[in-house]
Amino acid sequence: QAFLDVCELFDITPVLATIPCCPLADHQYKNAWVRASGYRYIEFANAVNVTEDSTTWFDGMLSNDNIHPTAQGAKALASQVIVSVPEIVV
Repeated sequence: QAFLDVCELFDITPVLATIPCCPLADHQYKNAWVRASGYRYIEFANAVNVTEDSTTWFDGMLSNDNIHPTAQGAKALASQVIVSVPEIVV
């Protein structure tokens, strides 16, 4: 909330993001908050997770450490930024 307060103070429009769940970390409660917040957000979780808030990633997207994306997963996340915030490439 402190981040959002600073954004409001300086008239900055925040862009939040969901966090992909993985076998080592469950971010469902954070993602639910982001989705319900009313703020603009990037849907990273759905970009790599098989189902919303699933810990299972699409094939080839999760690295062997079970927490970070592979190069393919990183490309999916980057593509989601462009879909959610298209003006970033202008």
